[in-house]
Amino acid sequence: FDSNQSQLKKIFGPMQIIFLGISCAIGSGAYSIVGLVTKIAEGGVGWCFFLVGFLCYFTAFPYAEYAIKIKSAGFSYSYAYSSWGELVGFLVGHTLHLIQIASAAIAAKVLSLVCVRLFNEMNLFEIPVWLAGVDYQFFQISVIGTLIVVFFSVIMRCGVRESATVN
Repeated sequence: FDSNQSQLKKIFGPMQIIFLGISCAIGSGAYSIVGLVTKIAEGGVGWCFFLVGFLCYFTAFPYAEYAIKIKSAGFSYSYAYSSWGELVGFLVGHTLHLIQIASAAIAAKVLSLVCVRLFNEMNLFEIPVWLAGVDYQFFQISVIGTLIVVFFSVIMRCGVRESATVN
């Protein structure tokens, strides 16, 4: 193996890395849950988000410290793998994949509901509500949500730079 022959091309600059990290941490779930939380917590919403932000701030310190000590760290998998071994690293890695799949499904569902409501309220054209989600036994099928996931999957398949630009 010749290390000079196989070099990865640097795509991201410092600001793109920062924005990518912020978008991964916040995601669309934070924006879709604000309305629900406002109904429940009323005036305490601001304090709730302040507390969560405060806790996230201190959660970042152990990751930063560990990333300095172990150069390949910076991801939960590498932290678990190097700290507790291969089995725990394997379980954490696959749990992260399941979380990403679930969060993509939730984001697609919320975006499909937003699209239907936006187009229907703006009177551009009428989108049937069943396209945003149809109950089928134990799960929901969303045509618009599926199209959203396919759209972003194609963008991700195009490359890292294009995905970061859309992000």
